Amino acid sequence: MARVMLSTLDNPYDPFKQYDLWSSYDEKFGGYYSASLLARFAPVSPDETRAESERITESAIDRIVSMDLPIFNPATGKRTQYIKVASTR
Repeated sequence: MARVMLSTLDNPYDPFKQYDLWSSYDEKFGGYYSASLLARFAPVSPDETRAESERITESAIDRIVSMDLPIFNPATGKRTQYIKVASTR
C-alpha cells in the first residue's frame, strides 16, 4: 500500500519531502489545517498495526476528497480542493 497524505491542490510543497514548508502553507497561508481534518476522519488507535493505520488513513483521505468540500484560499480568494498525494519514495 502506498503511503499517502491529504493536501490541497494549491499547495506547491511536497508533504513528504518538504513537510515544514507544506505545513506552513497549509495552516498559515491557506488556513486549511488538513492534518487536523484528517485526524477527525481517521481516528487511528495505537493498538492497530501500521498497515491497519495506513488503510484507515487512506480510506479517510478518499472520503474527504470525494466530498469535494468548498474550500477557499483567503489570500487569493480562489477555490481549491483537497487531494490525495502519494509518496514518491
